[in-house]
Amino acid sequence: MVSFVCIVDDPDALTKEPFVHWLVYNIPAEVHTLDNPSVGKTGKNSYANIDYDCPKPPAGKVHHYHFKLYALNTEFSFNQPPTKTELLAAMQPHIIVFKEIISLYYKTI
Repeated sequence: MVSFVCIVDDPDALTKEPFVHWLVYNIPAEVHTLDNPSVGKTGKNSYANIDYDCPKPPAGKVHHYHFKLYALNTEFSFNQPPTKTELLAAMQPHIIVFKEIISLYYKTI
């Protein structure tokens, strides 16, 4: 294993595709936490930012936040921060293992 990719998205958002909150790639294989914001490289989220943007769902509906972690046999070099679609296409043949945690968020007001 060479690197990890972490993708956080919300398929319940009112968008055509799941709303991407965070993309991090080229996370070194020896890293075991994502508490350091400079670990790896960041791609574009659905706000067109290259940072983590926290969930902000409307009140009254449960949203499922998918935290996806991929172990890869390579690292990537992009000319500019990739979108989720670009990153997934590049990493497809390099995935060793995939894990996912789904978190629920419900806002009452």
